[in-house]
Amino acid sequence: MSQFHPVAESAAQPGDVLLHEIAYMLARIKEEYDRTGDTERAVGEGIRRSAPVITAVAGILALSCWWAPKPLRRLHRRIGVKEEPQEVLRREYV
Repeated sequence: MSQFHPVAESAAQPGDVLLHEIAYMLARIKEEYDRTGDTERAVGEGIRRSAPVITAVAGILALSCWWAPKPLRRLHRRIGVKEEPQEVLRREYV
């Protein structure tokens, strides 16, 4: 496994989080529609019920993106992960 793999994986995680948030909101909308049969009410109520959870997840995600670099640098120093010079990367991947 290359050193790039964990970076690529962590870059995909915010997209996964966004998909889960959308799925959560749509599930709340469907629950309300199944209960009432009213589309407008279902959308409004589904958004209202899911907004606090989505906002909290977005806040946690933003905080983790802001907070993570310093601890990651410390971890990289401890386990010996180093960035390769650009010339090496160009030779290997271009």
